Amino acid sequence: MSIGNRLKKLRHDTGYSQQNVADKLGISKSKYCRIEANEAQLDTEELKKVLELYTISADDFLGRQFPIHRREVFPKELLDDLEYVLKKNEVVQRDWNVNRERFNELRKAATPILEIRMKICDFPELDLELMAAETTVRTVTLDARGESLIKKYFILQEEYCKALFGGV
Repeated sequence: MSIGNRLKKLRHDTGYSQQNVADKLGISKSKYCRIEANEAQLDTEELKKVLELYTISADDFLGRQFPIHRREVFPKELLDDLEYVLKKNEVVQRDWNVNRERFNELRKAATPILEIRMKICDFPELDLELMAAETTVRTVTLDARGESLIKKYFILQEEYCKALFGGV
């Protein structure tokens, strides 16, 4: 349901007129009508006043339920590739050029998995300004095999960085 439709429903449920609500929000009736018609948006202060007026939480008003749960299993072929590259390159060599090639091969295999992981852990659509500080907003369950391989990757990456660039 759109913001405008939610406002209209709340207003009808409480018996307020558009002018009543506009006055309580400190805006013109025409602006309020545009908001209900989804032609304009509430700013943060106006939203706070709406929540106070109707004594509802931001979650209830926006129709959100928390915590948001995400579970992710990485694509098997990406994990298999990373596991193969980790095993193939698990021993750091004395030759700088060999180590550089191996380091790059490791990064190439890990990058798609790390990109997926970053997307899983990001919730850019959430505006948390009106959220209570103690609210659990999201839970993310990550693929156990993937996390294990990522950990091994970072450990091996550190070894290669030391060999290539000195103490890191």
